[in-house]
Amino acid sequence: MSSEVIGRFEQVLRFASTRGIAEVHIKPGQRPLYRRSGALISRKDEATFSEADLDEVAHGLVPGAWLPQWSVGGDVTFAHGVVGCGRFRVTLFRQRGAVGIVVHVVPPKAQALRELNLPKVLGSWALLPRGLVILAGPPGSGRSTTWQALIEHINTVAANPRHIVTVEDPVEVLFDDKMAFIRQRELHTDTADIASALGHIARMDCDVVAIGDLPPEHVESAITLAEQGRLVLAVVAGGPPVEWLKQTLARLEPARREPFRQRLAAQLKAVSYQKLVPTADGKARVPAMETMTLTPPMTDVLRGAGDVSALQPLIDQGRGAGCQTLDQHLVDLAHAGTIAVDQALLASEQPDVLRNRIAGVTVAVPMQAIGKVDDLPF
Repeated sequence: MSSEVIGRFEQVLRFASTRGIAEVHIKPGQRPLYRRSGALISRKDEATFSEADLDEVAHGLVPGAWLPQWSVGGDVTFAHGVVGCGRFRVTLFRQRGAVGIVVHVVPPKAQALRELNLPKVLGSWALLPRGLVILAGPPGSGRSTTWQALIEHINTVAANPRHIVTVEDPVEVLFDDKMAFIRQRELHTDTADIASALGHIARMDCDVVAIGDLPPEHVESAITLAEQGRLVLAVVAGGPPVEWLKQTLARLEPARREPFRQRLAAQLKAVSYQKLVPTADGKARVPAMETMTLTPPMTDVLRGAGDVSALQPLIDQGRGAGCQTLDQHLVDLAHAGTIAVDQALLASEQPDVLRNRIAGVTVAVPMQAIGKVDDLPF
């Protein structure tokens, strides 16, 4: 890779890491786009990259373990570090024959739960001695940041040292050992695949298994690890707690659902679902979260043969037991003036219902909608 091309590419990453940028999007012939506070924006007069430039960037960045997949036209995601700047998660793909790049800016360290304004109950989840904790949400919802904060909570608050093994694709935030002894394993670099990683964890004498992206077909493996006496913290792609349970059960053959429900009921301790919502001033985003901390009545519902939809009223009524609905949290954020009412309604899974609950809240100044790429106001 030429020094000029690598210099320009790394300058883009340095700029992003110092200006609160979450993602960078690069394609041939267009100025890099930066996602900040949920909006896509660009820098005036910034130079573009040609197709040849991006070919050189890809050739220089792809790690050896990923070269075979990239060379046959596959998409790849890997971690990349820039000296004196930080770490980035890089996704390379091809569009219309040309290289496309999406870069996620990795925070320099895991944030604390309080820094993220997350519900306090999450701290108690992180200190559970065993069981399964699920962190659900759509891509880009901050699930990984919450997951990292739970690991750091164990690392800084746990009364006794704990051995944590992570399974990540790729490794993003690097943890320093404090109250925990942490091993971070990267798929395709440290282990062949997630099945192999989860299969060997049983031999690693760990107390906590932290899975950065748990595919639906491996949920049973996570339950097995919890059954062996470990705390399992797993990020999944999915909807709110009841919806995630429905989706998970629907993937199983009917004959397997009953034994699966019994095992899950015995091990599941908590499920969260989150979205990121723009603040009222439009300068940042905050997490809005639905939490389900399993109570004995909830466990009974899960263990039974009935519809898991019966859990939703228990979540609605369980704020004193570590539960809250997404709408309840949105109302709290709107009442506090943290988010605008219109943004709360956009984030709600049931905006018509929320509209009645939120009546009377003073409307904060909403973030101005950005309908086109604009110049970055720095």
